[in-house]
Amino acid sequence: MGSSKKISRKDFIAATGASAAILLKAADPLFALLRPIETTDNPLAYYPDRQWERIYLDQYKYDRSFTYV
Repeated sequence: MGSSKKISRKDFIAATGASAAILLKAADPLFALLRPIETTDNPLAYYPDRQWERIYLDQYKYDRSFTYV
């Protein structure tokens, strides 16, 4: 078997912190792609697209009327 080098707790924590810092720095360009969500004061006053409501309501229109006996 190969020789195993013991690592101290202090060295392990330092290496873990350095690795985390490198990973966060590498991910920095990805965080730049994120944008904050646009907010409005009153969401009921502004709604971007309401065409889906027409389609939804038209599903329940009757094509013809009929009577049960």
